[in-house]
Amino acid sequence: MKTSLRMLGAAAAVATLATAGAAEAAPKNLSLTIVDGYPPRALQVKTLIEYFIPEVDKRLAATGEYKIRWNQAFAVQIVKVRHVMTGMQKGLGDIGVVTSVFHQDKVPMQAIAYVTPFVTSDPHLLSRTVDEMTEQFPEMQQAWAKYNQIVLTSFSVIDSYQMFFREKVTKIEDFEGKKIAGAGINMRYLTGTGATPVIGSMIHYYLQACRRRKIHVQGGPGHGKFQGAHHEHEILSAAAEGGSADHSRRVPGLPRLYRKGGNGGCGQGL
Repeated sequence: MKTSLRMLGAAAAVATLATAGAAEAAPKNLSLTIVDGYPPRALQVKTLIEYFIPEVDKRLAATGEYKIRWNQAFAVQIVKVRHVMTGMQKGLGDIGVVTSVFHQDKVPMQAIAYVTPFVTSDPHLLSRTVDEMTEQFPEMQQAWAKYNQIVLTSFSVIDSYQMFFREKVTKIEDFEGKKIAGAGINMRYLTGTGATPVIGSMIHYYLQACRRRKIHVQGGPGHGKFQGAHHEHEILSAAAEGGSADHSRRVPGLPRLYRKGGNGGCGQGL
């Protein structure tokens, strides 16, 4: 009997130790809210949903240290289009997709592809280059730190932009006098054409331009008579804890959102 009790006690001790070990090995749960004003069908959001979030989960699962509960707040659930940067600054999200074309007054160095001669038309190369510059030049990170944000990565998901007109346009001279809706600094494309830029977003194009006014639109992806390289890129940023953005805390090994190939699909990060 004593032997049986000793064995039972030993078994209980082993079970207790095993349970404690399992508890210690359990991943720490983190709740993160990821935001964008655009809907899931927008390519930058589609890329987050289909590649970035699953890839982060996969890499965390491999370490066993953390597990994220994602609150995916897209399509104006928390922030409106063009207001992600402000929303992130106010703490409305932990990670956000900031469309850089709307904020050249705040982060002007993100316009490098708009002002550099002979820029590439390869969105993968563009994204990688901007990321490398962000790592190399502290000034690019410091610009975001002013708004309580840490740059995680830059990415471009659109190969080209198109012009959609209400009537046939076959040459640049046909642009004269037309009002063309477009986003932020993208409207530099119209310089010298005689067209009048109407600043807005893709949602604005549809609700205000196409349905209510005789305004032509600039957008993509799609098929159009006038098509060119698209240099707009998105910024994936994270809100800094405690109101101070420390860029030394950027996560190594974070999946980059670079696309390979075209057709609006999601590719692999490096």
